[in-house]
Amino acid sequence: MSRADRSTGGDCSPKETVSRHLSKSGLATDRFINVENGGKKSTDHTQVDSSKVSGNYGVYAGRGLVLIDIDDYNGSHDLAPINGLQDTLTIGTPNGGEHRYYHIPNAADVFEDAFGVKNPVPEWGEVRVHNQYVVGPGSTNPDGDTRDGYVIAENRPVAQISAHVLVGAIRATGYDTTDDTTETDSDESDVPTVDVSIDDAELLEKAKNADNGDKFNRLWRGDTSDHKSQSEADLALCNHLAFWTGNDRSRIDSLFRQSGLNREKWNNRDDYRERTLDKALDGRTDFYEPSGAKATGGGVATAETRDSDLPIPSAFDVHNGGYAKYHPPRDDDGNGYYERITNFQIETLSRLTHDDDTREFHLRVHPAGGESYTVTCEPVVLNDLPKFRRGILDGWTTTFDGSQDDLNRLKEFVGNQQTKHRTGTKLLGLHGDEWVTPDGSLTTDGWTDDPDTVFTDVDTPLATAFNLKPSRGDEYDRDAVREILRLFPQTRTKERFLPVIGWFYAAPFRPHIQQWEGEFNILNILGDTGSGKTTTLETLWQAFGVDEELLEAKATPFSIMRMIASSNAVPVLLDEYKPSEIGDYELNKLHSNLRASTRGGVVTKGRPDMGVDKYHLKAPVCISGEQPIQGPAEERRTILTVFKRDVTVGETPEQEAFARLVGGEANGKWYDGYDLTDHALAYYRWVLQQDPDELHGLWKNSRHAVMDLLAGTEYTGLDDMVIQGFQTIKFGCTLYRAFADEMGLDPDETPVTSDAINQAIHYVADGGTGAEHTSHLDRLLGIMGRAASAGYLEENGHYKVVNQGGPNAELAIHLDTAFDKVRKYARDHDVRGDDLLSSSGDYKARIEDAADDPESYIAACSQNTPPLNRCVRIHIADATELVGGFEPEPFGANNDSDDEKASTRFDPVSIHDVAKDPTGYPTVEGEIATIDYPENDDAPAVAATLVDGSAAIDVVSWDDGSCLEQGEQVIIENARTSEFNGTTQLVVKGGVTSIHEAPSDGQSQIDDPDNGA
Repeated sequence: MSRADRSTGGDCSPKETVSRHLSKSGLATDRFINVENGGKKSTDHTQVDSSKVSGNYGVYAGRGLVLIDIDDYNGSHDLAPINGLQDTLTIGTPNGGEHRYYHIPNAADVFEDAFGVKNPVPEWGEVRVHNQYVVGPGSTNPDGDTRDGYVIAENRPVAQISAHVLVGAIRATGYDTTDDTTETDSDESDVPTVDVSIDDAELLEKAKNADNGDKFNRLWRGDTSDHKSQSEADLALCNHLAFWTGNDRSRIDSLFRQSGLNREKWNNRDDYRERTLDKALDGRTDFYEPSGAKATGGGVATAETRDSDLPIPSAFDVHNGGYAKYHPPRDDDGNGYYERITNFQIETLSRLTHDDDTREFHLRVHPAGGESYTVTCEPVVLNDLPKFRRGILDGWTTTFDGSQDDLNRLKEFVGNQQTKHRTGTKLLGLHGDEWVTPDGSLTTDGWTDDPDTVFTDVDTPLATAFNLKPSRGDEYDRDAVREILRLFPQTRTKERFLPVIGWFYAAPFRPHIQQWEGEFNILNILGDTGSGKTTTLETLWQAFGVDEELLEAKATPFSIMRMIASSNAVPVLLDEYKPSEIGDYELNKLHSNLRASTRGGVVTKGRPDMGVDKYHLKAPVCISGEQPIQGPAEERRTILTVFKRDVTVGETPEQEAFARLVGGEANGKWYDGYDLTDHALAYYRWVLQQDPDELHGLWKNSRHAVMDLLAGTEYTGLDDMVIQGFQTIKFGCTLYRAFADEMGLDPDETPVTSDAINQAIHYVADGGTGAEHTSHLDRLLGIMGRAASAGYLEENGHYKVVNQGGPNAELAIHLDTAFDKVRKYARDHDVRGDDLLSSSGDYKARIEDAADDPESYIAACSQNTPPLNRCVRIHIADATELVGGFEPEPFGANNDSDDEKASTRFDPVSIHDVAKDPTGYPTVEGEIATIDYPENDDAPAVAATLVDGSAAIDVVSWDDGSCLEQGEQVIIENARTSEFNGTTQLVVKGGVTSIHEAPSDGQSQIDDPDNGA
């Protein structure tokens, strides 16, 4: 393949192409730096957007971007595991190497856990995860010639993979983690030592010139940029010195005092110095050993065989760590032999049943000589060899060499193992009496080895970022939790921050609130640049168990949808909401997902095997930015507060409280901060102790308190969801106070007092509720939607949708019977009395007047509608546009005015009739069944196959390799027809063709012509 840039996207420069790929993958683009022309060095490491660099430039790893720098110029290493990773954006280097770009959330923490370092350096190159960069495409070699410089070798989207998958691939190349200096965990009480009899100058010279010498040099000079705090940098240098000095405590201390990191805290704080040295020495077994030196004390545990611990299949023998069939000798002089079936053993952990009745096996696979891993799969996966290999053989070395009959025997073995039936879930959070996490389930007594519910979707971004794990243990520092509770409300202005406190402490109870009300409010935080909203939210997220950067609102709709579909009680946080920077389609999908999340809606997406994946959008969602959420439906569901910069400028009490909370310097004093996961563990265990009936009583009392607070004020006629937002603040702040009291903190000594909570509710009410004074008819329609969502109204009993899916769709309501149910809903949910008139008859005159108005949404005041008899008819599209409180979805209707759906906007033709389209630019709908990225210079950037109920057709794009995604249900509007090798194909034409996601209800708009439609 030529090393010229291949299909860089029309007139885009290589630099712009990289930036666009990063943006489309939901990665930050402010990661470019200037590099000296013709070289690799940079004197200014300020990271900026691509438009602000010129000449040679670098691209920084971190914030979700991992850069694999392959320097295997002579092909001397086995890189099959790395080459087997998903295809991605790849840059060729002048010497024949490659830079491969991957989107990997939470990579730094996973790599540090796996390897002891964030940036491993195998023999074949470097893996740049944190605070390192590579030279970008379009940069020149030292002669200033771009022909053999850095070029785009593979112009593909930046692929997203799991950090654990990359860890497995790196290990499979033979990377030895002891090549990098690292902390190790050990249960040994003795501290091993090595006699290193060389002077300090020689020792330091060796350390500075080692493979990881660049890291040592930065620390030795006093550069802490690789670490979150100076305390972490201190420990990192001590780890290096522990290796080079052979765990000589006094010598580590002496050398540290010569380094650029030495400071007053090290010299004067004996407790801090000794604690840091303890951490560096504890459990270390790898040292620099000069010729003749021997390690003493401690030791390294050796792996033991697992065969005796695992179930044994009756159909196979266990041989060399896997399953085999023994063939005896054919005669007395012959030899028998084993025929290998697998190079792994398999253990059934449990049988899982999901809420939608999907059944799965939860399995642990034990590769021979490798690390075990867990997978979940439906039983049908064990019926088919290709599905089995795709679904089970996730390990880099696992293989299956047997036949279909052998697979059948293996399924019998898996299914017959005695194990427990459990509930499976793809939602982190509250499930009955358990708090379910990716690594286990928490109960009131701590982590359990026998959970009722098992989390199965372990590769989602939220799952990989959730850092509350069983390995942490059951205990927490009660004093630390008490101080965290004391400090949190002091970090921002009370009236602006208490709505946030209330929402976060209510969020873990969302499953209960969803059951009681049918919806849960969104939290919307506004603030200018520098107001500290992102830092505050990341800190709150850590206190609730998530350690990750916030996902930007302009990320791909699928990324956001999948994040919201991975939790029912752990908050999901979105940042940088800027509608002007988000495309129309992406913005519509974002708003659609937000609305669906408040109701716990379901989104379906097709799979390549023609099956359907269901995504349950049940996470509590908080979104922040410089602009409020747009749209009346979204605004009504939103708790809105604004952060100001006054608490972040200068030496303020709020800044000092924040430094005390997370660590750092404030007002000339250094604070170590607290481990925020202590709070997460303590609060989630407390959540599990609460009685649902008592919680429901507290929820109702919060409603009464809010109604009393607003009585006699100007806040009349507010929508019920607006009132529920105030109720959520009151409820959550009351929970905070109760939890503080449980931790031994007098809640009245905190800023979260009853008066402060009331002031915060008034502040939110004054700041905008998303509701205006509405007519009684409009109000009735809005409350009916709430009642339908909560199950009080039944289709064909109280209402019916007529002309479903069409532009003239109508909602028929049998007013008399429906009104009785609405009144019951209002009583049960404390809807204010003045929101409803006394009887259905009180509305009839208003309905008749509205029916005479040509601009009204009332289509008919009394029309026969079987099986309901005489009904009020409401034009759905008009009601959605005119009534801020009305949405058709609770009634099972589809409205196409908000989302880009096909009933009014598109006029698709079947693929069977594409060639007959008179315009030459037909619109089609179907599923992307296959996709390919050709490598020839004269080939398109992407070639796919689209299928519908009538036929299949090839679709190509010459400019945009990321416009199509396998398995997507799409509508392709205005694609150009052309002929290739005598076959009709569709061409995606820039500026003309639009590609949209098909309606999420899974119903195609194309009728199969063979069905006579």
